[in-house]
Amino acid sequence: MTWDKTFTEMKSIYEEGIDAAVRSQRFIKVLHKAIATELDVQISEAGRREGVKVVEEAKLHGSFKDKDVDVSVIHPINGPLIICGVRSQMSSISKNILTYSQDIMGEAVSLQDRFPMSVFGYCYLLPEKPKDTGTLDVSRYSKIFGSMSGRSEASYKHERGRYDHFAFACVDFETDPPVLKDDLVAKGNPKIDLSLNNLTFRLIETFKQRNPWLEYFK
Repeated sequence: MTWDKTFTEMKSIYEEGIDAAVRSQRFIKVLHKAIATELDVQISEAGRREGVKVVEEAKLHGSFKDKDVDVSVIHPINGPLIICGVRSQMSSISKNILTYSQDIMGEAVSLQDRFPMSVFGYCYLLPEKPKDTGTLDVSRYSKIFGSMSGRSEASYKHERGRYDHFAFACVDFETDPPVLKDDLVAKGNPKIDLSLNNLTFRLIETFKQRNPWLEYFK
């Protein structure tokens, strides 16, 4: 999909003010919906007949407490097939990014304890030009997010705290429409695919590889 409409809507909400954008979660929920829609259109007729559906803000049991998961693909009997978190941070990035990263890894540990065979993804959005600093160290954050991705295909059932796939959505909100800078992210960490453009494709392909007998996706 093209992301012009999604990021234009997010920009419009953000320009209403910090309360409308962040505290109300209206800003990030636009991205939730876009990712959920990409996953939903790939559910096969066989999957729909079995009741497989995309759920936003599903309350899933973690190892110690419930987790509100941003976007999930869920089977009515067998539980979550794909679990995807989504976060944005528009300011104070260098101050808080490591704390948030630890939290994200902790979420993965808790949910992977409960659902080790689910496919885990995450999307983290940062502005290319934060208003409080003016510049973003794209290379640094590409490496941080890359270190949280790449759950092993050989030992994924026993691995905790790492995601199968990660997307670093670096967006230039100064342009009209805003532009997704996947090229800068790839340059910052060429060893790991952190593209938002193919995140849902990567998640679905991993599910198919792990479950070749299940035809839940096109």
